Amino acid sequence: MIFYATNSDSIENYGPAVSGVIVTIAIYFIILWLFVFKTEWLISKLKLERGFTEERIEFSIPRSTILSVSIIIIGGLVFVDSLSGFCKELFSYWQQKHLFVENSSSAWLILNSIKVILGYFLMTNSKYLVSLLIKMTGLDDFNK
Repeated sequence: MIFYATNSDSIENYGPAVSGVIVTIAIYFIILWLFVFKTEWLISKLKLERGFTEERIEFSIPRSTILSVSIIIIGGLVFVDSLSGFCKELFSYWQQKHLFVENSSSAWLILNSIKVILGYFLMTNSKYLVSLLIKMTGLDDFNK
């Protein structure tokens, strides 16, 4: 970045760019140090604790529901991610089949089709997978 910030080949012109980068990094470290190590001081100086009444919001969502939703989300991400690759490889396979060219993308086609099936399986059978996970871990109070 320093070399591109100055548009010259002379080393004397790099001084302001180097000092700007050093000052920026120092400011980032000071902010990080304040937010991580001096949070009490920062809260008292900004008066963040004043004027708030403490209201607790409690959610009683069973762990099985959280696991089920997370399995569905992971399955959806795998499905969406691999569906585009599957369509691309299927089209490429179809083109090469009509051009009588030796096909080298069949391994990617198989891999993406397996990922599509796995993502679909995760999305549709999340309750079965959660019950299987509960049985494998042996936790009776898993729904609390």
